[in-house]
Amino acid sequence: GGTATWSQVYQQVIVDHGCTSGCHGTKIGTGGLAMGSTADSAYTALVNKAVKGSGCSAAVYVKPGSAAGSLFYLKMTAGANVGCGDYMPPSDGPLSAQLSDLVKSWIAGGALK
Repeated sequence: GGTATWSQVYQQVIVDHGCTSGCHGTKIGTGGLAMGSTADSAYTALVNKAVKGSGCSAAVYVKPGSAAGSLFYLKMTAGANVGCGDYMPPSDGPLSAQLSDLVKSWIAGGALK
């Protein structure tokens, strides 16, 4: 129960799925998102930051309070209309419903650090 935390999202989604060790760490992926190598740098890169890709279904990566307006959530959620690129992570995306709900809970709760 309760609202998911950024530390849970960072560890269980970003770290465990290799997002920052591969395409979205210090090396910038094709979509232009670079989250660096720490929880702080990833948070800064995502929350209220404009999406760099074109044609995406959301304008920002994480819109606090709105999972539907957050590309970070949509990209990893089965059945979501992302409008640009592929589901993430590419190796085993979209995420399980459990992890997708974790991200949704964190965003709905205000995407707090």
